[in-house]
Amino acid sequence: PSREVVMQESGWWKILYFPDHVAWLPDGIDAPFGFETRLGMNALRQMCVFGSAWLLLCALWCGLRSRRIRTWLLWALTLNAVLLAAFCLLRWSNGMTKEYLGYSTGVGSLFGVFSYKNHAAQFFVLSFALSVSLALTTWRRNAERFRKSGTHVLLAALSFFPWIAALCTASFAGIVEAAAWLIVVPALIFSSGLADRMTGIAFGVVALMIAGLGAVWFATADMDATWKKVEAKVALMKKEEVDDRAPLRELSLNIFTRSAERERFGWGAGSFRWIAPSFQRQMPEFLDAKGRLKTRTEYAHCDPLQMLAEWGAVGASLVFAGTLWFFAWAAKNIRRWRVSSAALLCGIVFFAAHATMDFVSYNPALLMTLAAAVCAFRWSLRRDAPAGTLPAAGT
Repeated sequence: PSREVVMQESGWWKILYFPDHVAWLPDGIDAPFGFETRLGMNALRQMCVFGSAWLLLCALWCGLRSRRIRTWLLWALTLNAVLLAAFCLLRWSNGMTKEYLGYSTGVGSLFGVFSYKNHAAQFFVLSFALSVSLALTTWRRNAERFRKSGTHVLLAALSFFPWIAALCTASFAGIVEAAAWLIVVPALIFSSGLADRMTGIAFGVVALMIAGLGAVWFATADMDATWKKVEAKVALMKKEEVDDRAPLRELSLNIFTRSAERERFGWGAGSFRWIAPSFQRQMPEFLDAKGRLKTRTEYAHCDPLQMLAEWGAVGASLVFAGTLWFFAWAAKNIRRWRVSSAALLCGIVFFAAHATMDFVSYNPALLMTLAAAVCAFRWSLRRDAPAGTLPAAGT
């Protein structure tokens, strides 16, 4: 590290610079991990967040071969999301004010066990994509065996719990994504070519359940705050032709383009929240009438720009290249897609879109769920056998 964060009793901090740092080498910042203060963030903490998800992705992508184990894993993820959604909905219905066990982060945007509503919404939307994909997969297998019913009906009934939980977060992104799935799911079902009378009726009943619960929620929940938030966003876009996250994106670009050295290697992993206030003071959008900071930002609310600011072009390019490779690989194998593949890809695309407006990539639970969705997409692709041969058992 070339700098050190020294916390003060007032809650602010000083940054000490080490004079013996070699300017052309990558550097970082020596900052608290998070045990000493809620604001803690450093390179080790980021390594724990991104490294754990990367190791999980590699393990599932390369090591998990059994189709039965894959199915069990997807069932476990679905049941986990259902139970978590039920618990969060129960806490939400009781007017929660603190996180579970009484711990409060001070964020002021709680939903069940999540300290941030946007993260809760994205988790449940991504879990909904996994459950829909599993339901479509089991539906196809049961249809190939000429079965009129099966576990896909149960999965269809269970999947509406994460969907309703995402809607009840009152997150703007969660509402938009949940509404989009109301269009995506029927399109996937009717394009599958598997619909018959019994399964069609089953999915119709589930669709009515979802619509009924959604109508009850809209009729009984206090939507004033949500609609005011939506109206404020729309009014700002009409007036300024920008959204409310534009100042944060400009801030991140200012941090990234401070110097050629910072453009190459960034300010160091976990450094954004420590150096952002000095740049915020130079922007009137973050100052009050007396010229003081109105708030201190901890995230850029745009993951690609925060990665550029912290890791530089060299570090962030690895993430961008991997993302582009995945979508190019998915497009190359489009002939091997199934309907379940399309459902998973929709969930992944929604996550990527949300990452440009929030900091969903910095949540380990979301990253691990995303890793499972990416691997499930790979597992869902058809495996074409050579002509004149039968597929091997278990494939």
